[in-house]
Amino acid sequence: MAGTVLRLVLARCYAIFIYFVWLVPVLAQETPMTFEYKADHFPGIMDFRLIFAEGVITQGTAERFAQFVKDKQISDGAVVIFNSPGGLVGEALEFGRLIRTAGFDTSLGTKDPKDGGVCFSACTLAFLGGVHRTVASDMLFGVHRVSMTVPLTSAEALDIGQITIGKIAKYVSYMGVKTDFVTVLTQTGSENINILSSQTMEELNITTPRFVTSWEIKAFMGKFYVLGTTETNDGIDKIIFLCAGNSKVDANLLYNSTGEYRESTLRWTRFYVLDFDGKEIVLTDDEIISKVGESGPYYISVDVRISNRLVRLLRNTSTLGFKMLPPSREIYAGWHMDFASGKEKVFEYMKTCH
Repeated sequence: MAGTVLRLVLARCYAIFIYFVWLVPVLAQETPMTFEYKADHFPGIMDFRLIFAEGVITQGTAERFAQFVKDKQISDGAVVIFNSPGGLVGEALEFGRLIRTAGFDTSLGTKDPKDGGVCFSACTLAFLGGVHRTVASDMLFGVHRVSMTVPLTSAEALDIGQITIGKIAKYVSYMGVKTDFVTVLTQTGSENINILSSQTMEELNITTPRFVTSWEIKAFMGKFYVLGTTETNDGIDKIIFLCAGNSKVDANLLYNSTGEYRESTLRWTRFYVLDFDGKEIVLTDDEIISKVGESGPYYISVDVRISNRLVRLLRNTSTLGFKMLPPSREIYAGWHMDFASGKEKVFEYMKTCH
């Protein structure tokens, strides 16, 4: 008899956790989450492999996601794009674990780029499963306290709430997010939503850096140069600043590219652009020393003369981008890197170029 009672209690606790709902109240009647896969191939540039996940996270969502990925044969590196008001906590945690195991990234959005995406409540937990996580400035990422849909006594609610928060804290830590995230989500009542700022998401590691750049001063055959290396999930890209005599400085821009993408970029590139914190500058013929060409088996490169105007732009930029564009200019091959972390090294080095 005692064993039967214990089993009933455990079963009830498990059911309560699974049905622990975390929703924006006004959106609670939306349809269960659906999945759609879109894979666009741009020769010479990149593959876009996107899994659109829209709707409420309901019972069985994680299992349906796993089957969807299996049926579509989606490999690691794909991006799960969320647009969801929330749902069941237990399902969201399992959903996030599946995303991490598959090696997928996460972001927010909709199938129509004109529409903004949201990720509220339990959706934010599933989102944390991404290896790399991004939230654009026009998207909404919001949290609040969990709520329950089953009647409980105050003592039961307290016990189950503590168990649930403990599970969330453990999950959040495993995903590389600061456990302060749990504190933030408990500070807003279940009837409201706390939209997190980009700065808060960065501080809590909810979003991950777009790239990580390291800077070194190195030597080769008696000559010094500055090397910036950026590692992303698409490869390792580089920029080399090298004294060219007469107080001039050249930059060798190396883009990691192989196979069909490499061949198409070599064939179709017509314009060369440097991006300074979002401001795109088309390089002139005088600034381009040599156009795109092969540089070993894994890289293609472009040599650029750092003119006075480029020096001025570099002094005031935090993020530096390099783009090789075809005639249409609609897509590009290239990279972005953190220039702020290497700016001091680069300009100190330039002073030695006499």
